[in-house]
Amino acid sequence: MDGVVLNCRVVPGTNVANYNTGLVLVHETGDWLGLFRSFTGGCENAFNDLVTDTPREAPPTPGNYCPVHRDSCPQAPGLDPIHNYMGYTNDGCRTELTTGQVVFMRFYMLLFRRVQ
Repeated sequence: MDGVVLNCRVVPGTNVANYNTGLVLVHETGDWLGLFRSFTGGCENAFNDLVTDTPREAPPTPGNYCPVHRDSCPQAPGLDPIHNYMGYTNDGCRTELTTGQVVFMRFYMLLFRRVQ
């Protein structure tokens, strides 16, 4: 079997607070296309999610709020990627993938999914 699995409680119109706009599908599709979580590797690993333009993040950002100025890895450049679809923040906070993540997914599709 190959594909994306999505819990029916996190689609638009359900009552799961903070996770019912459909953006969980973007996150799960990112998983399917080879992306790791934005916090994979924490502060110590220079290639935290194997994408160089994703800022490092130590523990995952809790999903019940959107801490705009959170910096869990102050020794590394950039604030925590709280707006990244591959993190665990709530749907209202998720708005982006990095350029490197998009390139990574395209490469992954060509290499492993054989999508033209």
